[in-house]
Amino acid sequence: MRFYIVIGVLLISLTLSAQEFKFSPKRTTFWDYETQQPVTILNDSTYLYGLDPQLKQIPDLDIDDSSLSRMAVAHLQGKTYLYDGAGGVVVEYSNHRFTRHDKSFTHKNQYFSIPFIHNGSIYLLGGYGLFTTKNILTRYDFKAREWFLVETSGDKPKFIIANLFQSIDDQLYFINLKERDKQYNTPLNYEIYTLDLTQLRFKKLGDIPDASPLYLSKENLLSYTINGLNDYQLLLTKTNQTAKLINFKANTLSEVKLLPKFHTGSQILHYNPEQQSYTIATTSSGDRKLYYKTINSQDLVQETLTTQALYKSQQEQTTKILSYTGVILVLLGLSVIGVKRYREFKKLKIRLASKSITYRGQLITNFTADELELLLFLAKHKGFIEFSDLMQQLDYQGSYDTLKKKRKILFDELLNKMRLHIGDQAEQLFIIEKSIEDKRYKVIKLNPKLIVLKS
Repeated sequence: MRFYIVIGVLLISLTLSAQEFKFSPKRTTFWDYETQQPVTILNDSTYLYGLDPQLKQIPDLDIDDSSLSRMAVAHLQGKTYLYDGAGGVVVEYSNHRFTRHDKSFTHKNQYFSIPFIHNGSIYLLGGYGLFTTKNILTRYDFKAREWFLVETSGDKPKFIIANLFQSIDDQLYFINLKERDKQYNTPLNYEIYTLDLTQLRFKKLGDIPDASPLYLSKENLLSYTINGLNDYQLLLTKTNQTAKLINFKANTLSEVKLLPKFHTGSQILHYNPEQQSYTIATTSSGDRKLYYKTINSQDLVQETLTTQALYKSQQEQTTKILSYTGVILVLLGLSVIGVKRYREFKKLKIRLASKSITYRGQLITNFTADELELLLFLAKHKGFIEFSDLMQQLDYQGSYDTLKKKRKILFDELLNKMRLHIGDQAEQLFIIEKSIEDKRYKVIKLNPKLIVLKS
């Protein structure tokens, strides 16, 4: 009699647990394709089964240090497999039976990794474990029942920690947490990558722009509830946050208004293509008790509020950098040209062809024929000229004393006129120094710092 009383008490407690169970999308919940019913794991010994939840027991199952209620789910070849997202333990579920499949152990090496399926295999990408971040790719071999490291190449991130990812065709898209400065209160930045699943090659697509709703200084993308929709879009929901839709292939990020009864913690379990409907596990916002609901897929998104690019592509950023660089170079070039022209503007411009002299854009007309001839003669000779023979080279006739006096008068009058135009710089217009060949003689030339020669 006592035995039946104990059994009755256990059944009552199990029934109450089922009725009072509070749902969390982080708990292992999946669709049983054999029976077309939902399954939610409560712990390593009990689970809820069916749209009208029934509490069932799990016989003794040795899963090392893993937790059955915190596992990734894969549907392969008509069977369901639950596997530890940190690597190691793999459990097969079929016909209400849970069976240990792997010959491994709890790795504790790839927490927050990206679990995905490709060509009938289970993979884990990146993660954190054993006090360090990872960028490795591991694959579960169903025959060997062990995990093996897979070689990758390309733009491999230093580490990979992400919960926003999607496998489309032969490409795995994921939003990765970007390495940041080791300072407190620095914002979390994110990058977009793909992994080509045929070549196992990484490619960085770009960065999430600062103005994006996903660029969050305090909020972490790991805290969003993620659901994959039937049209290759990811639905992001979070309490007190506007719901978002991500389309990796189209490079779009939209903020949307959802069906009022779609709770932010709801999890889509199954899509029925014939009825175009979703079966979701959800809760009420009050008591948070688990219940299941079916909604039409076209009714889920009520309104699109905003749409923008999800990321800035590498090409766009490169083009932008090149454009900025080009603009800077042009500005620098213009600055150099401007400075050069400004310096030339402040010099005397001697034009040999027109036999004219200008200063600051103004033509100087008060030179005599002898004065103009002297300046043009010196301008034609870039080097030094014998000062004592200057007047003879200008075809002046007379004795040495006469030519010397004539030269002094010519230079004095010329410098007086120059002072009217270039001020004190007139004293530096001519460079007169001793000849290198014979120190007894002097040589003369125009000061190139004050003259610009034009043909």
